[in-house]
Amino acid sequence: MTTTVKVASNGVMVLPDAVRKRRGIKPGTELRVTEAGESILLTPVHSPTEAELTAVIEAAGGPGSAETVKSRKQVENAIERVRARARKASSRR
Repeated sequence: MTTTVKVASNGVMVLPDAVRKRRGIKPGTELRVTEAGESILLTPVHSPTEAELTAVIEAAGGPGSAETVKSRKQVENAIERVRARARKASSRR
């Protein structure tokens, strides 16, 4: 789909409803903005689900029996630190 949108004087633009619905973009969804040559790419940034986090832990070799809770917490804390840095960086723009 190709369409044209207008950018307001304050930098705001409205994404077409059909695009938002197809891509699952809801109010509050973060979008990654990437410059690629003459193009600007907008990519939705969705938070990982618990199942995805579990898959990451398993792909990394899975938690040890005594380390299950500790390992999961360490991974979750690391992910939250990365998200916090991303939020802080996007708020500066």
